[in-house]
Amino acid sequence: MDRQGFWDTIARARASVEDTYGDTEEFAEALTDVLAELEPAEIAAFDHEFQQLQAESYRIDLWAAAYLICGGASDDAFDYFRAWLVAQGRPAWDATLTSPDSLANLLDPSADADFDGELVMYAAATAHERVTNSPLPPTATQAAVLAGDPFDFDDDAELQTRLPRLYAVIESLEADPEDEPDEPDEEDDEDDDQPTPYGDAWTPRR
Repeated sequence: MDRQGFWDTIARARASVEDTYGDTEEFAEALTDVLAELEPAEIAAFDHEFQQLQAESYRIDLWAAAYLICGGASDDAFDYFRAWLVAQGRPAWDATLTSPDSLANLLDPSADADFDGELVMYAAATAHERVTNSPLPPTATQAAVLAGDPFDFDDDAELQTRLPRLYAVIESLEADPEDEPDEPDEEDDEDDDQPTPYGDAWTPRR
């Protein structure tokens, strides 16, 4: 399976689900089903391409975008974010890898999303286990080396310079008066039910 075959497989799985943006669980199940129709060697080849994409996208600029969107992103969370991005399909992936700032076009503030594609990462292994009753063999891929010059993701000025459109979108969501938290009740010390500055549908995972 080559890169085009990988994306064709993703497209088949996407066609069978209604939503890949807000929740990737159903997509991961659909992808597992599609992969389970293939020969074991093809499942392994799919996983190889997936691991290659993960390595190619292990970049500071994309990590900064994930950090901004999610309100923080650990190393694992960044892996899950890139798996979520795979689930959005090839046009979204290619546009983002060309310019992470183009994620400003992909975001849907009205949708409830956690940008977590962890289950997508296990689709090939689950399919291989289903077909062969044996674990997916290790895949030889390029070592994931973080590309780009590190900088402080909490430096707003730096984020605004590097990701101006995405930063503006997030700022506009945080500045929306309709999404501002209510004033806490003086008689109620519990604030767990207070909305976040992102609004009910826009709650960063981390």
